Amino acid sequence: MIYKNRRKKNGVPAKLIAVPLPQPNSLEKYTPYGDKLVLVSSNILQKGDQSVLNLVWTAVEPLAEDYVVSARLLAEDDSWQLRHDKQPGLGAIPTLKWVNAYVPILDPHPFQELPSPPGHFDITVYEPFRMTPLISPYGTVVSYTLP
Repeated sequence: MIYKNRRKKNGVPAKLIAVPLPQPNSLEKYTPYGDKLVLVSSNILQKGDQSVLNLVWTAVEPLAEDYVVSARLLAEDDSWQLRHDKQPGLGAIPTLKWVNAYVPILDPHPFQELPSPPGHFDITVYEPFRMTPLISPYGTVVSYTLP
């Protein structure tokens, strides 16, 4: 709920009103990476013999840097199974083209097969020339449990 105190024109406080907010579903996220990018959702889809980890990003301002997203799939025992590093949109939508803030950008990461049993995936965003990662509130590598 968002609560607002509204004031009347004469400066006398009005009643406190409440605005209900929708409940997020389990796939929605809000994980900032630095002060530049935000991961807003993720899901895994099966397409033929491939599994695709779909990440949805948004920028909080137009970006002047080029970033790479690294998606790493790990097994339950945290052993590293698969990795996919690429500019967003399979290289078709580099972050340098993100000139509008808060526009969702789909970033698919295809994998031939998921670890068995599935564990979680780690997401890192880094600048490829200096290899400097964007830091989230959770550190340089953020882990999510596979659905």
